[in-house]
Amino acid sequence: MEMKAELVFIPIPEIGHFQSMLQLANHLVSRHHALSVTFLTFNAFFASAPPPPPAAPSFPGIRFITLPQVDLPQLDDISGVDCYLLSLQLLKPHVKHAIQTHVLASDSPQLAGLVLDPLASAMIDLAAELGVASYIYFPSGAAMLEQVLRFPDLDSQVSELPATKLTLPISVNSVPRRVLQTAMLEKDEDGYDPMLYLGRRFREAKGIIVNTLIELEPDVAELVSNRQYPPVYPLGPLIDRSDWTDDRIITWLDGKLAGSVVFLCFGSRGALGAAQVQEVAHGLERSGYSFLWSLRQPPRVKHALPSDYTNPAEVLPDGFLDRTAEKGLVCGWTPQLKILSHPSIGGFISHGGWNSILESLWCGVPIMVWPMYAEQKLNACKIVRELGLGVGVTENEDFIDGRDLLMIYTDGGELVKCEKLEIGVKRLMDGDNEVRRKVKQMSDTFREAVMDGGSSFVVLQQFIDDVFTEIK
Repeated sequence: MEMKAELVFIPIPEIGHFQSMLQLANHLVSRHHALSVTFLTFNAFFASAPPPPPAAPSFPGIRFITLPQVDLPQLDDISGVDCYLLSLQLLKPHVKHAIQTHVLASDSPQLAGLVLDPLASAMIDLAAELGVASYIYFPSGAAMLEQVLRFPDLDSQVSELPATKLTLPISVNSVPRRVLQTAMLEKDEDGYDPMLYLGRRFREAKGIIVNTLIELEPDVAELVSNRQYPPVYPLGPLIDRSDWTDDRIITWLDGKLAGSVVFLCFGSRGALGAAQVQEVAHGLERSGYSFLWSLRQPPRVKHALPSDYTNPAEVLPDGFLDRTAEKGLVCGWTPQLKILSHPSIGGFISHGGWNSILESLWCGVPIMVWPMYAEQKLNACKIVRELGLGVGVTENEDFIDGRDLLMIYTDGGELVKCEKLEIGVKRLMDGDNEVRRKVKQMSDTFREAVMDGGSSFVVLQQFIDDVFTEIK
């Protein structure tokens, strides 16, 4: 009788993390009929993605179990990362109970391991207690993964790092030290200890799945072959292909010429302060290009999420919507991939989150990277300076502003002025340039990687084989 195996996925309720993890599960159960997946989900008031309904018939071979809510102590002085780390610690007994009740039943497939979001790495201990393997699913790129894995070794050297340049081992070029998150450079930063904790826990996992492909980040081969770390499986791109969107938007795009529209969207936590919104609006108007702008309102309290404006005119320049009525459409949140795949989209202005970069490259749309938080400065440096697959928000590619989300929400620091944005949009939308050629080539490469015999196709099969080897 053929052995059946089940993996338990423990995501966090963040759109960028959860959706690509769901795609991973889809790929796994589609590839091997004897493999199934159970998601253990939870909700949190600071989450950007609510858990799915208990029954999800559109995902055969995948089931969802919602964990009980846990109460956190006063959160005023801790970061969102710390909120998740603490939540997952408190959820441990509930996770154990759910696995024992729903997965370890006598008639269930054999539990083959836990697949964990990085912030759920505390569950490595639970996997060991249950006698099964633990795997980290890393939703960002290999460059950031390499930094996290190396961080324990760098811990004693952080204060001695040079002030101007730092050579990233996974990169071809020397990059400014400040492309790293501040939490990785200053021991008194709030995020330093969590980053160190993650770097140490990652090394205890049986393997690490990373949402990238060898053709995009060739130096990931160094991670794969480095015996100091767990096996690394680069099997991306894992992107959300859900097809929901606003019919009004698609109808508007249908009326535009191919490649004529620039799309602006800054992720689930991205929103600009009022003064910066004014500069963006003037820059778009001055550029003369058609635009679709996902404009969102900054949150009013810590840990909350941006929301759609009830009346966007209240934050835009006087008369802007009337003057740009033929060329522009301002909307709220919209799924990016559906928009990026529309033939009228010719350029994408983004915060540079890893999922956004993968989606843009998959669709063959050049990207202007405007990093705002997390590892986005590192992503920008890699995509723009090293790979030439995008442009910076200003002509000299000085896109690294060192601000955090709170500063962006409140217009802290230096604004990107409309004159620079006008020039940037024109560079992005240039129909015949080297960046556009490279992006089209990478789009073809992405598709080849996930086809039968492609690099990511092969790595996915290797991961499945390793999972079954573990339980034999």
